[in-house]
Amino acid sequence: MQDADPWALAASVLVHISLDRPGKAAENAKTLLAEHGGDMELASWIKANELSLLFQTLTDGFRGLDGRGVKALKRDAEETLRRARSMARLIQVFTEAFERRGIEYVIFKTFNRLMRVDVDVDVLIPKDMYLEAVKALLDAGFQPIDDLSKTYATGLMLPGNPIVLDLHTEITVLGTPYFNHQILLKEKTETSQELGGIVLTTYTPSPTAEAAVRIAHAVIKEAEIRADDISETLKTIIKTGAKLNTLIQKQNLTLAYQTYIQILKNTVSKKLRNLPIKIPEKQRMKALIDKAKRDGLLTQLTMSLTNLRYRRSAAMVGRLIAEEI
Repeated sequence: MQDADPWALAASVLVHISLDRPGKAAENAKTLLAEHGGDMELASWIKANELSLLFQTLTDGFRGLDGRGVKALKRDAEETLRRARSMARLIQVFTEAFERRGIEYVIFKTFNRLMRVDVDVDVLIPKDMYLEAVKALLDAGFQPIDDLSKTYATGLMLPGNPIVLDLHTEITVLGTPYFNHQILLKEKTETSQELGGIVLTTYTPSPTAEAAVRIAHAVIKEAEIRADDISETLKTIIKTGAKLNTLIQKQNLTLAYQTYIQILKNTVSKKLRNLPIKIPEKQRMKALIDKAKRDGLLTQLTMSLTNLRYRRSAAMVGRLIAEEI
């Protein structure tokens, strides 16, 4: 009997997790590693997409599985678990500090079904609470790693903790807002999340708002679609697509959404092994320019071109903007 295609199995794991079908995901994850546990290309792909901890959980700690690839995933899962616990502790400290002082907040683009642990935690607060929030964080032991005058987004860390707290009052790129921050605050809800075995009760966006900001961030800010972007948007796109589409249209993100959907279709069906997917710079900037034009912020975006590191990128953006004027 011929082994099943590993990439088809990997795609099924991603889709079943995205649609909240952990049983099916576990079944396929076990089959995948039982048949391809020695495949270092597959193991490298799982590690590159930071899915080792997910596969460890789905396979009961890799029970009964062996091979060079599995051994590499075990080590990576252990490291991811340590970072997950560090992230959980950081979240505990700042949420307790905020709640003691009555500071409104919402954590976005952080928690995910895939157990991926990023290098930072994104938290949004109202602009008028920025100074109070910074004071609360400093009193709680955080230290700034950015200029605190950057009120739209600044970074802080706890000594000995590798995770960065990104404190936002706006959601911007090149100094230009690309998502209305008030949507996330308005649509926040109290949820329980498990991170590294620690249960956290925090405020997170509604699934629709989370999907919309992830799509905007992936296309416009990062020009990259990761596995956890897929896991946190796929169910919303399938189950409540009309509601998401309405929000996308109100946010003038139609071009960004079209770009995301096309890449999503190709990735899940044909190009999974290319994850994370890089979005061409020209496509990214077209989506940003379209958004800025519809928001009436094209002049502001033009003025912000000096923030671009590379002159070639600035020149390209300038030409694209000129086409829209």
